[in-house]
Parts: sequence; structure tokens; C-alpha cells
Amino acid sequence: MRNDENLIVLRERERESSNLKNTKGVTLIALVITIIVLLILAGVTIQTLTGDNGLLQKAQTAKEENEKAKELELIKLAVASAKLAGKGTITKDNLESELKSNFGANKEVFENNTFFYCNGYRIYKDGKVEEGNLLPDEYQQVEYIESTGTQWIDTNQKLPFSINILAKLTSTDNIETLIGCQNSGMPWIASYIRTGKWGNFNFLSGTPIQFNSDDNIHRYIAHFHKNNAIINIDDEPYGNVIIENDYLPYTMYFFAMNAGGQPTAFSNHFQIYECKIYSDSENTNLIRNFIPCKSTTTVTNADGNQVPANTKGMYDTVEGKFYTNQGTGEFIAGPEV
Repeated sequence: MRNDENLIVLRERERESSNLKNTKGVTLIALVITIIVLLILAGVTIQTLTGDNGLLQKAQTAKEENEKAKELELIKLAVASAKLAGKGTITKDNLESELKSNFGANKEVFENNTFFYCNGYRIYKDGKVEEGNLLPDEYQQVEYIESTGTQWIDTNQKLPFSINILAKLTSTDNIETLIGCQNSGMPWIASYIRTGKWGNFNFLSGTPIQFNSDDNIHRYIAHFHKNNAIINIDDEPYGNVIIENDYLPYTMYFFAMNAGGQPTAFSNHFQIYECKIYSDSENTNLIRNFIPCKSTTTVTNADGNQVPANTKGMYDTVEGKFYTNQGTGEFIAGPEV
């Protein structure tokens, strides 16, 4: 009888053990399923927050649109005030003054034949404000233009001046000219930005400068004084070059050296992103503002010649002239802006 009781107890324990195993198995499966569900929910939540159309992106877009709307409203108020101050006439001076009053800081204003331009907005002479670029509709701004070694542009500008140019050097294999001119008389004087050397100087006292090829766009600034050229690279002073003569009878060329009216030392390694030329070293009187671009229809260039659509060059917003290639071949144009 005792053996039967022991057998019953043993079977009861086996049954409990089996139930316990089943319970553990169900718990483990439930845990795995729960983790999977949580991972899915986390993924959905992250996507909702950080995706291309997520909440964070929407919030950032809303913030940018709000700031843009505020900027446009301040510009419109400045335009209205400038028109009132000018008794119906908007001028560059009174527009800049009103913009400074509204924004609390100087806003650079450019003017061409039909409109003013400031911070991505066109301001027409009648007071209308709309989004647009600095160039007339016949031109499409591009990020840069680059010479392949046979193209050049005459800037039609002589010394003295201050030059502020944004450019990228893609190779240093050869000595190439970004912008420059020289007089081979006595003394032999040159003014240029060029790989290997930079300055406005007598060749006997030239200061060598090593330009590096990298993926960065650099700002080169040269202030040409009567007997001295102050050089800055990326807003850092590089040094001074002492000169003996500040007069050069020739204009500066882009992508080549103007040697007595003839282009030499061509560049096929520089990309020009912008170039501003001032009549003073303090950069207060802008006399050239070159923007890389291409024509969208047949236009007249700075030489008075008709050029077809897709002609690449530099548009000067100060004089409203389109400067095009005077060499052979074609410029390489960067992406549209």
C-alpha cells in the first residue's frame, strides 16, 4: 500500500514539473514577442521623429519658414520706409539705411538696371518684393566656373584696387594664374594671384607662396597699396609684399596673366566662386562683383557681341555686364545655384 502511495506522489511531482516547464516555455516566448514588438514600436517612433518627413524635420521646416516670413516682412517694411523717405523713389542708400534700422545690422544691397537685391530677394524700383537671385532672368547662376587651360576673361579693371576672391585650387602640378597682369618693362612689375607666387611686386623681391590642393574653397584677399600689398588667406594675414611701382597699364585677366595685352600662364586648375573688386583697400567702394553664371538665352556680352544660350562666364552686377571667354574651348560650369 505504501508503494502505491509513493507512486502516486512521484507521478504528482512529475506532473508539477511538466507544468512548470510549460509555464517557463510560455514565459520565454512571451518575452521574445514583447521584445520584438517593442523594437518595432521603437523603430516606428524613431522614424516618426527623425525621418525625411518626421516631426523633428517638420519642426525645423516650420521654424525656417517662420524666420523667412519674418525676414520678408522686415524687408517689406524697410522698402516702404525707404520709398517714403525718398518721396516715392527708392535709392540704394536709403534702402540700406532702412534695412539696417529694421535688422539692427548692415545688409548688403546690390543694384542693377531693374531691381535691388538683398538676401535672396529682388526689390523692384516700384517697391515690389519677390524671391529671386541677383542676376537678371537671362542668366542662371552656377556654383563656379573652371578653365580647362585655354579660356580666359578680361576683367577690364586696372590697379590700384582691393580684390576679394573665393576660389578653389584643384591641383598644384603646374604654375597657373587665377587672376593677374604684368608689365615686362623696367622694372618688371606684376600683380596676380598665382600658384607659387602672389603679389604686386618687382620680380627680384617676390615673395613665394605655396598654395595647397584640397577639397576646401579658400578666400584670397589682396589689398594693393601704393608701395605695399597686404595678403590674407581665409581671413588670416599672410604677409606684406614691398613694391617699387604701383602702376600697371594693363587690365587683370581671370585664368591667365595679361602680359602686355597677351594672355600667358593659363590656368586649368582653379575654380572661381565669386570675385569682388574694390577701388579702396577698406572694401567700401565696390566696383566689380563677378558672379559665375551661364546665359539662358541669346544675350550681349561685355564686348558687345551676341552669344548663344548656355554660354558660361562671369556677370558683373555693378555694371550689369556679362564677361565671357576670350580664349578657345569652353569653361566648365558647376551646379546651378
